[in-house]
Amino acid sequence: MKDLGLITATINNMAPVLKSVRWQLFHRSADLEFCEEGKSVVLKLRGVHFMSTRQSLVGPEGNELPEGNYVDYFEITDSSPLIQGFVQGDLGLIGDVILYDLAGRAKEAPGFSRPVHVTVNCSDGILDVICEEAILDETAA
Repeated sequence: MKDLGLITATINNMAPVLKSVRWQLFHRSADLEFCEEGKSVVLKLRGVHFMSTRQSLVGPEGNELPEGNYVDYFEITDSSPLIQGFVQGDLGLIGDVILYDLAGRAKEAPGFSRPVHVTVNCSDGILDVICEEAILDETAA
């Protein structure tokens, strides 16, 4: 499944746990496995340009979030401040990156594959990924 709206709805309707993130440092693909009571789906991310994790802001003692990577919020969008800042080279990161898609086209070239932003907000933290393609595989887990 490649429809971003359907992927978002499918994962949000599952009330899943983020079971695993399979990604080798600096590789252009990653797999996110989501599970819910015996059902697993894998979100295949291709053309990974940027991956970031942020630790959850756990409240004061006694108000802590439950253990595990329970997904509170999931979204895939083709428009976000993170995508805009990344494509424009305006994230404030050290070092310039020349952005190419998987077909080798620079961002200024005709046919450039504009990236999408995947957000997974879990009880343990937030995962943000900028990639070119997200495909939901309901049989690969």
